[in-house]
Amino acid sequence: MLTDEQAQTLLISGQHNYEDILLLDSAYNKITLPKQSITFSVNEAQKRLMLCLLNKISCKREIIQVVWNDNHQRIRDNNYHQLVFQFRALLQRNGLPANLIVTVPYYGLKLNEPLLRELNGCGSAMPEERRKLLPQLLSFARSLF
Repeated sequence: MLTDEQAQTLLISGQHNYEDILLLDSAYNKITLPKQSITFSVNEAQKRLMLCLLNKISCKREIIQVVWNDNHQRIRDNNYHQLVFQFRALLQRNGLPANLIVTVPYYGLKLNEPLLRELNGCGSAMPEERRKLLPQLLSFARSLF
């Protein structure tokens, strides 16, 4: 388990770089994939989740400790699962596959590093026609409710 000091060290502002494929700007809460020209904003919890994944912290309890810091004793599994669900949805809205984050059953999460490297080589996470179709489908689905 992480100590409180180790958890705080992870949260220090700055840029976190994953093999020049993915950049996480902690100061502005932005994720950038330079080769795909994709930049999007994340909230504080999503930023902390990504920090964990970039630093190979994959145990659910340790992720909860870093993401919710002072409140980690009161956080339930539902909060954790909701965060993961929302982060995967955010990835999809920005043209990235949801399986960029992989659930490790009965343990936690991990970053799908082979897929991330593959995306870096391809230049696009989804074909252009699918990237244009996704926002239209989301808009249509929202109009039904």
